[in-house]
Formats: sequence, structure tokens, C-alpha cells
Amino acid sequence: MWFQVFVTLLSLTITCRCSTNIWFSANEYTGYVNDSTQLNCTVTGLLNEDIVIFSRKKTANDKEQILSTFEISKQATLIVSGIHISTVKMSSSDYLLVLAIDSVSCEDRGAYFCKVGDRQALARLIIWQKPDIPKFTVSKIIVEKRYMLAEHPLICEGEVGGPDGNIFVETYTNGSYNQYQYYPISRNISVSEDTCSTYLTLKFAVPGYVSLALNNTAMRCVATNNITLVQNMSKPASQTKRLYVVPATYCNGLINGNYRHPYECTMFIECSAEWVIADTCKTLCAHVEGMGKISCQNCSSVDCMDHESTSATTTARTTPAICSLDPDTPTMTLPSDIYENQRTNVVCTAQLGYPPGSLRTEINLNEGTALRSESLDIISKGNCSTIGRINLELNLNSTFNGSKILCIVRGPNNDRPSLFQEKIILIKSQSTASTTIKPREPHFEVLDMPNHIIGPLVGIPAVLLVAIVIAVVIHYLRERRRAQPSRSRGESVTVSTISIYRVNFIGNSECPLDNGYVQVSGQQNILDC
Repeated sequence: MWFQVFVTLLSLTITCRCSTNIWFSANEYTGYVNDSTQLNCTVTGLLNEDIVIFSRKKTANDKEQILSTFEISKQATLIVSGIHISTVKMSSSDYLLVLAIDSVSCEDRGAYFCKVGDRQALARLIIWQKPDIPKFTVSKIIVEKRYMLAEHPLICEGEVGGPDGNIFVETYTNGSYNQYQYYPISRNISVSEDTCSTYLTLKFAVPGYVSLALNNTAMRCVATNNITLVQNMSKPASQTKRLYVVPATYCNGLINGNYRHPYECTMFIECSAEWVIADTCKTLCAHVEGMGKISCQNCSSVDCMDHESTSATTTARTTPAICSLDPDTPTMTLPSDIYENQRTNVVCTAQLGYPPGSLRTEINLNEGTALRSESLDIISKGNCSTIGRINLELNLNSTFNGSKILCIVRGPNNDRPSLFQEKIILIKSQSTASTTIKPREPHFEVLDMPNHIIGPLVGIPAVLLVAIVIAVVIHYLRERRRAQPSRSRGESVTVSTISIYRVNFIGNSECPLDNGYVQVSGQQNILDC
């Protein structure tokens, strides 16, 4: 009997509960949309009756969601489909539990908990979206020696994912793809928090005037984000497409009218004496009906060549130019007085020559910064003459005082530069200048009076005559002051010259009626400031 008691006590000592420890192998895990991922939780000192619980909270304010449970004596119980637990027994009481997600979605992000009793471990799962293959849309309206139109841009678009998704443009030169420096028109980003999607639409153009050297250029769009950088994975790229340029001489030798586009069935060319303009039939194709005549018809009935399906060595049509004209020196029209912080219009005009050159304005600040504006207002005239004009609406502050404004014209190959420049001298705005006019001492200047006035006054002493005139003036001023509102301090009345017939103003150049006069009839009128 005593032996049995001893054995029981010994058994209780061996099976007493040891300390339970629990942790994740990392504080933060990264999952990629549509890929699988796993979170590893290690538990030591686990007893048979203990239950391990996996749960998560998407945000701090969300209710905790149980994903799975595990007991040593039982199989893991799965609560959420698409998630399962595998276990690795390291010893009789130590286990590695692996929570696996078969296909990660944006819904799986958040905080994850591994719990046993009152003990728990915490880890976070961040979801990233890989970039997808972008789409590249080539503009069909690309004409030599003209700017690309904003309404007919080159377009790169697609899922760039996150974080920090972006699209680059590359051209194929010298046997490899190299990043291309384009002119951005617009950049639109659409983000979906529910799907972790970031869709980017980039519209861009060829910078400056289009050169014929751009013809047949191979170009593509490339999507990238931090995933491609961190994992050093290949960046998804669009189909490589070629840019085709309509030569500026395409219409030479042709009468005014519409002609087939050299590369594209859905396009046609409008030829006139001044311009080569590309236009579109939209979903239809251009059908030649005669010299200078095009109609848009169903593409199945039109026999034409689509450049997308032809070789990349399509030859651009080039015919000799009918005429040429060098650009002329520009002219500039600006106000003689430019006031600070007030709207001012400056017009820059130039003969751009033929083929037409470029026109721009520059404002060169004193510290060296140059502000530029390209010409968008083109006036075409006959005889190969092209006039360019820039109408600037300026509102300049004191920073621009003393700076130079330039009007610059260049030839079609960016050559033969010619310029006109003026220095900007700002006048302090009346709205910002002090409105107080300092008093100036009035002075009188008596003019020679006509004989028919002097005659009756002969015999009157000069001193008395002057006193009479002064008395009349003082009386008038007093009557005038009574009839008018009181003046602000600092104003004064200045009469520079007094005669019987007129009053002239001299000396107060701040008076808006400088050198004004009035006729006297019956009573004397006096102008004042």
C-alpha cells in the first residue's frame, strides 16, 4: 500500500505542465496575388489537451476570424476553404505548424495569430500584385516636321501592380532595348483596394518636331514594380510595334485632295498647298475612288496594305520639294508699360519659312532660369509661307524685373536661329504702391494778359491787382472745399499757372491730369489733384 502511494506521487511529478512557448518564424510575410504562400508557427511544451488556433484580422477594427484549429490527438480542423495546416512533430511536445494559403488574394492580407491558451504570436501578411503584360497602341497620325497631336497619342497601359508600379517605354537600337525619353501627355492611375490592382494608362508623344529618322522605329512598353526589382525577375513587355512617319513631301506633285495613307488602311492623307494631314476612317478602310478622292468603306471590300502585317522595311514616299523658304526674324509686341502683378499680353510673331520651322518664347530670369513656351498657333498662307504666333498672357511679380523676354525662331532642322529680345522693366502696380501724394507747395505764374483785358486795368497798382486775383482764388477754393467731402491728410491743391482764360498744371507729375487746362467763361474754373 505504501509502495502504491509512492508511485502515484512520482507520476504526478513527471506529468506537471511545463512552460509553453509560441512564435512565428518571421514578423512579416509577403504574398503575391494568385501565388501560394505559408506562415510557420512553432509551439513548444504542447500538451495533449492543448488546442492551437490560427486566426487573422484584416484591419485593427475588424472582428478576428478563426482559420484553423489543431490538437495533438486529432487532425487539424479547417474553418476557411483554401487554407490548410500541415504539422511537423519535432519532439513529444514541440511542433512546427505550417499555415498554407493555396492561392493568395488581396483579402488574405492582415494580421495573423497563432494561439495556445493565453499565449499568442503575431505576424503580418503583406500582399503584392505582380505587373502584367502591358498593351501598346501606336498612333497612326505621325507626320514629319509636325508635332504629334494630343488627341492621337502613343498609349501604354496595363496592370503595373504594386508597390510602386510603373511603365517605361523602350526602343530597339544597336541590337538592344533602351529606355526612350518621351514627351508625356497624361498619366492616369486607377487603384483598387479590393483586388490590390493598380492600372496605369500612359499617353505620350515624340518630343519636338517629328523627324523622318523616326520612321520604322521599333518600340514597346515595359511594366515594372518593386517585385521585379527585389526578385530580379523579368519585366513583362508589350508586343514590339513600329512607328511609321508620313513624309512632309508626301503630297508634293499632287493636287489638293485626299489620298491613301502609305502604311495604314483605316487612314488617309489630306493634301493641300500648306500641310500634309493624316485623318481616319475609324473602323472602316480608305477606298480610292479617283485622283484626290477617298471614301470610307467596309474593309473586306477594300484592297489595301496594312502595315502591321508587312515587313518592317516599308519605304516612305519621298518626292522633291516644290519650294523652300528660310524663316525670318521674329517680331514682338508688348506694352510700353508693364505693371507688377497685373495681366499683360505679349505677342510673338514670325515667318517660319517652308518647310515650316519652330517658334518659341523664353523669359530668362536674372539668376539664369529660363521659362519657355512653344508655339501652338500656326497661321498658314499661300506660296509656301507659314506664319507662327505665340500669344502670352503674363502676370509678373517683382522676380521678373530686369529679366529678358525673347522671341526665337529656328529652321525645320533646328538650324538658322533668329531672335528678338526685350528687357522687362516692371512698374510698381498702383494697387501695391502708396496712394499718398506728398504735398507740394503751390506756385503761381502770371501770364501776359490780352490788351482788351489789360486796358481797363491800367492805373490799378500791380500789388493791388495781384491781391484781387489771390482773393478770388482763395474764395473759390473755400467754396469748393465746402461743397466736396473732406480730403485725406497729405493731399494738396496745386495751381501752377493762372491766367484769366486758362489754368495749366506744372510740377506735380503724380497728378493724373498733368498739363490739363479749362476754359474760363463767366466764372473761373480751377483743376486740382
